[in-house]
Amino acid sequence: MAESPLASARLPQEWMAQLDEIAQQTGKSRTDLVREAIAMYLGVIPPEGVRSDLEQLKNRVEIVEKKLQIQEYQTS
Repeated sequence: MAESPLASARLPQEWMAQLDEIAQQTGKSRTDLVREAIAMYLGVIPPEGVRSDLEQLKNRVEIVEKKLQIQEYQTS
């Protein structure tokens, strides 16, 4: 497989800290996170991993919404 071209950029220290935190939470590398961010910015269809992450988040939001509805019902 041919190597991808290399792109580099200087980022603010705060961004690097946030990037490292997200990498640790998701188990992804900095490179993967930067590629995903650029792909989304360019409107490229995100890799399957991003779709999977979005689907998981969607499911978690639905669970929270259901719990909130139950709490609202119980308090009314």
